[in-house]
Amino acid sequence: IARLLYWLSSVTFFIMSGSISSTSGRQEPVPAIVQRCFMEETQEAVLYFQIMDLGRQLYVWVATGGAKWNNLHLAFPSKTDPVPPVATLVPSAAAADGQSLARRLAIKLKRPVLCSCNLPTGVPLLQAIAERRLVQELTAMASAGPQAAAPATAAAAG
Repeated sequence: IARLLYWLSSVTFFIMSGSISSTSGRQEPVPAIVQRCFMEETQEAVLYFQIMDLGRQLYVWVATGGAKWNNLHLAFPSKTDPVPPVATLVPSAAAADGQSLARRLAIKLKRPVLCSCNLPTGVPLLQAIAERRLVQELTAMASAGPQAAAPATAAAAG
């Protein structure tokens, strides 16, 4: 938890400062954080999503029934292992669903993924629908670039 809090505070500092000092002393621009919030209605439930592209890594939150944040998992793609390792940063009773979603997203996207999956257990169809929709949105965000994704974020948040 301490490392997560340190990481979040450093991200906040970089965003507020607008630049990062490199080892050579030059100021390098910080990539903008792109956020997209949306929902999808299924026959089983309404899925709520939040995606944040933090530059080098992604943060993904998915839930049913409103704002819940019960777990957090971090998956890193590895050059030496085809199955990315997953660290559970905030544990919960249904940790396996979040771990597997984080791992599959890291494999597909080839980027580190922070994932909070708050879906009911015993409904694998919901997790499959959530994963499919996340991959669609993340692919669209990557192909549109940060300039085109920013207006969609404002529209989704408003």
